[in-house]
Amino acid sequence: MIVSPTRASDRKARDEYWSSHSTSDGSTMAEKRARGASDDSSDEDEPIKTPVGAGGAPGAADGVGKRDELSKAWMDEAEDDEEEEDAEWSQLANANGKNGETATPSAHESKRTPRFKRLWTTVEKEPWNTDAWMALMNDVQTFPIDEAREYYEKFFELFPSTGRWWKLYAEHELREKNYDRVQEIIKKSLMQLRCPHMDLWIFYLNFTKVVKVDVAIASNDEEAIRTTHQLMCDAYELAVERVGGSIHAAPLWQSYVSFLQESRDPQAFLAVRKVFHRAVMVPLHNMDAIWRDYEKFERSIPNNEALAQNFFKVFRQKFDAARAVLRDRKKLYDAINLTVLPVPASKKNMRAEVLQMNEWQKLLAFETGNPERLESARWKSRMRFTFELFLSVNRYTPEAWYQYAAFENEAKDPDAATAVFERALEALPDSSLLSFAFADHHELRGDVVSAKAIYEKLIKENVSALAYITYQRFARRALGAKGLNEARTIFRRARKDERDGACSHHVFAAAAMLEFYSDNSDAGREIALKIFELGLKKYIHEPDYVLCYLDFLGHLNDDNNMRSLFEKVLAVMPPELSRPIWDRYVEFEHTMVANGGDLATVAKVEARRALAFPDASHVEIKGLLSITHRYSFLNLRPPSTSDQMFLDKYGVGRRTQVSALEDINGESGDGAFNGALTSGFDITSSGFDSDRPIPGPPLPDFLKEFASLLPLHQPWNGPIADVEHIYRAMLLVDFPPRSQVEFMAQQQQQAMLQQQQAQQQAQQLLQQSGGDDGEGLIGVSNKRPANDIFRARQQQKMAKLA
Repeated sequence: MIVSPTRASDRKARDEYWSSHSTSDGSTMAEKRARGASDDSSDEDEPIKTPVGAGGAPGAADGVGKRDELSKAWMDEAEDDEEEEDAEWSQLANANGKNGETATPSAHESKRTPRFKRLWTTVEKEPWNTDAWMALMNDVQTFPIDEAREYYEKFFELFPSTGRWWKLYAEHELREKNYDRVQEIIKKSLMQLRCPHMDLWIFYLNFTKVVKVDVAIASNDEEAIRTTHQLMCDAYELAVERVGGSIHAAPLWQSYVSFLQESRDPQAFLAVRKVFHRAVMVPLHNMDAIWRDYEKFERSIPNNEALAQNFFKVFRQKFDAARAVLRDRKKLYDAINLTVLPVPASKKNMRAEVLQMNEWQKLLAFETGNPERLESARWKSRMRFTFELFLSVNRYTPEAWYQYAAFENEAKDPDAATAVFERALEALPDSSLLSFAFADHHELRGDVVSAKAIYEKLIKENVSALAYITYQRFARRALGAKGLNEARTIFRRARKDERDGACSHHVFAAAAMLEFYSDNSDAGREIALKIFELGLKKYIHEPDYVLCYLDFLGHLNDDNNMRSLFEKVLAVMPPELSRPIWDRYVEFEHTMVANGGDLATVAKVEARRALAFPDASHVEIKGLLSITHRYSFLNLRPPSTSDQMFLDKYGVGRRTQVSALEDINGESGDGAFNGALTSGFDITSSGFDSDRPIPGPPLPDFLKEFASLLPLHQPWNGPIADVEHIYRAMLLVDFPPRSQVEFMAQQQQQAMLQQQQAQQQAQQLLQQSGGDDGEGLIGVSNKRPANDIFRARQQQKMAKLA
């Protein structure tokens, strides 16, 4: 609910409230204004932590449509008997701005420092430079609102889903007491753009409370108090439905409870209890504090101990389950960045965008699994909240919009999906893929008229050959008996469209094949042939178009026309473009001729192909490599080792199809002939098998010893070490000082020397003992004792047995 101040006489009370009311950073609005008037605005410009916001799409849960209608009524509410007073209030606010509260244009100009001018020049040249925008908007915070407003509007033209800056914009207008503009900002950001920003929603509730509830209380009008109380409750319910599932929504729930506790109704504790019961089941940061507040609330009710204990027993289990979900959800939210400004995709940031998209997919998969086991309506609301959050930082990502719309269709809410597609095309009006998907959405619902309107709009505003081709397919498919004639009309429009990219050779090929597949009679084939011949007059130098024409003739087994087309095209096509045509010619003569072909003819075509590329190496044009295409099929290779080594030597790999001649370096130009489309080999970009070691030149003598110490050249298929992890672990190890290490090394070296000396002395003693006694020490150790008790007992046993 967003309402206008109803009485000009209440302005002083409102101003006093906002002067004393604390903002999100703990300061009062008066302090904010004082800091804004000073040159040093660092406190005011301090970045506000962006919480995980929330949102929803039209048609959320049961009753959502009613709430949306109610919120719209709040937005437009203006009592007839107060219109004059509202006009007076607006005049007073405007007069206040004209009487010196805003700076003059010259003063505005003086505020624009050289730094600010440089930043503005940067964002004009680089509209998606987010760093420059953030620095510039921080400076704008210090400007009078009349000057700052144009910069806010330009900023929101690019970044309309950034809830944090909508809140700062509203606060800036509020500092200047422009209450009507504050209402407009909230209406656009929350109700139209559905920004999922928690602080913005709380700002909206506080603003509504001041301009409506507090005014009613000050008037001591009981009827007005009851009415505004109910309106405020509905506003809280709308906020809870939109963003109440956020893990950062604890302040919202606490604010709701506080508002209900301020009610004069003696039965208000029942409403407070219901809100507490809902809040303790939501996974929230600081949910332990909410549980403590709930316990305190139940114990504060007289004669409620037994009922309180029963409630505690029931809801404690649900609270613990929600806390378990919070742990899993928090891990997923920690991996995503919710503070970035949404920008179109670029190659520069492609890797980071892919990583973030993967993290978002994990979060969406988690929420799709319904970890809280919510009923259908609440689960849909939770999913919409997550998708709105997804879009807040991926506004210019088509995939984000499509997934949101696909969810709505799966949730059996096609109207909500339609609304998502409409928002998507507002954000990305030049996205052909989203337009095609939107048209398919209408076609699946049976709304062919709406689908056709999308194609017409796309061709009018963002024409492309792909748009014409897709439109032809749609017409043939969806318009029934007149579909083929409609497709022909679209083809004629494309041929007459002189805009860049409107009609290429692709349009001719698509139209011809559509005619061929739409009519199995000779008439269909004749029309297709005429279209191909018509396009050939203009696109005879396009290899892709010629190949498509050849494919069509191949379906007809029309050998004569195929040979005629080959000769006609090769006579005029430049050699640098004709390589795939030559390959197809060889393939045709070898495998596609109706009567089986003639090897002599194949050899002649191969020879002509070799002459067309005189710079190719001998092995490619006359060696065995030049005819391997004859002996291949799909991915089959000769079984012998020598044949496979030969193919590996020239980098001929396994493939199911080959498109063109490629050289060993993988570049277009002179290179080895890889054969036909049915060939099993081609000259790959690697040149050699990566697993086979390639011997290099002989090493000089001074490197041979070093090379012998290196590990063998073998491909590594084991786990890859995490270098960053090892580096961080080494930083945490408490290595001893260098002096201690050297001392330990010396001790170890001395111990080794002593051990070697002891071994040498023992060896000398052994040698000396061997010289004095024939048997030596070894002989003495092996000599039997004089009285061997063991052997004596054995002899006694043997004697008894004998």
